[in-house]
Amino acid sequence: MTRDEVRATLKEAGITVANVTEDEIKGLRRIVNKHLKASGIYEGTAKLRRAKKDLRFLEMQTHQWERREAISFNPDGFIGVAGWADKWNVQPFLSALLEWSSTRSSAQ
Repeated sequence: MTRDEVRATLKEAGITVANVTEDEIKGLRRIVNKHLKASGIYEGTAKLRRAKKDLRFLEMQTHQWERREAISFNPDGFIGVAGWADKWNVQPFLSALLEWSSTRSSAQ
């Protein structure tokens, strides 16, 4: 699964930067944490937090670094997904977004 495939799924589900709420980001954060833990990558040290500058921006820290983008809903409409990660390390984020989009869609 690729970032573009997940972005297309989000678009198809009607999820845009403009309609994502702070409460939904909290739910997304829980799902991402679950997927990170299940993946076993980052040796269990991955922690997510919401960025102070924009509450629709999830940051991540591990034992390797202090702050990197996890998932961001940017003002220009772009949904960023761990731009620093390779195609393997991005998978927990992508699968979390898919799960979140399906739960979000069914709740509406």
